[in-house]
Amino acid sequence: MSKRSKAPGISGVVRELARRRSYPASRTEAAPDAADRGAAVTEFVLVLVLLLTLLFAVLQLAAVLYIKSMAAAAAADGARYGANANVEPSAGPARANELLRTAVGAQTSSALTCSGGASVDRASGLATESVACHGKIRSLFVPAGAFVTIDTRAEALRESP
Repeated sequence: MSKRSKAPGISGVVRELARRRSYPASRTEAAPDAADRGAAVTEFVLVLVLLLTLLFAVLQLAAVLYIKSMAAAAAADGARYGANANVEPSAGPARANELLRTAVGAQTSSALTCSGGASVDRASGLATESVACHGKIRSLFVPAGAFVTIDTRAEALRESP
């Protein structure tokens, strides 16, 4: 009967590596350096500031796009309303202002004004109703009060009576 060699198998090697890693080689390896204390908190604060800035930028963009969309929809609806045969052409901008007040609130809509009236299309010569909404709104998260310009225009063919 031959004797087996004492070479460790794969599991023996893994056990030996695990044993070696579980204990620090020296005292300095066991405890963090005094200069590294508080580094995790500092890094967390720096990353948190960047993430919050990014979050507020995305929220500001969403708010501006929402207000622009509501202004465009109000101008289009005001132009269609003013183009109706039984309505005065001056009723279109008033309707658009009313819709803006409902959609974005009284404070924001006071900075946006809609104007317009009856006009003639240059290319076709047809009577149209045009409504333009424009103004500047305050930035939501910038304390200095940066302004964003909103400008939109809509036209509709006027119905004949």
